[in-house]
Amino acid sequence: LLIGGGIFDDALGGGLTKNLSLLGKTMSIAKSGSSVNYWTENLDKIAEYAPNQVLFAPECDLENGVLSAFNETKTFIDAFNTKYPEMQLTVVSAIPSRSLTADNEAIKAYNSSLEDYAKYINLRYVDVFSDLYDGSPYAPAFSGVKNLSYDGYAYLNKKILTAFGKYYETSGEWGDYGMF
Repeated sequence: LLIGGGIFDDALGGGLTKNLSLLGKTMSIAKSGSSVNYWTENLDKIAEYAPNQVLFAPECDLENGVLSAFNETKTFIDAFNTKYPEMQLTVVSAIPSRSLTADNEAIKAYNSSLEDYAKYINLRYVDVFSDLYDGSPYAPAFSGVKNLSYDGYAYLNKKILTAFGKYYETSGEWGDYGMF
């Protein structure tokens, strides 16, 4: 089950759930623009689908700073793990933005805190930010300011499938297995 914000919601049109079929039956109830607090307050929605695993792509709200955004996400993770101890939660990093007003260094710091916490509690974490940002967002992976392009979603699929041991690169080149 895919939950969270824009990258999973926007993916419905791009076929992300179909391309993740190696994980088994996959569907998305993500909502573009939904806050982490929305998912914390609506944890019961997850039970309606009875998934074995949940992939969460938070939209980090940095308006109140990195620490506040991280604490909101940590609260969600802790509430999820308490409510659903038998479900496997995987967290996908926030992606960079091509907006001129975006603070990608703050997003990077948020992701770093999230990754450290995931390691601390032994939670699967998929880092998509690092490969999409090297001082500026990697333009071919984006369609517009914050939406991923076809290649961006192909990359996201590859990172998720790799984290689950369902995709193995042979050449390390873009285009491997027709993903790009």
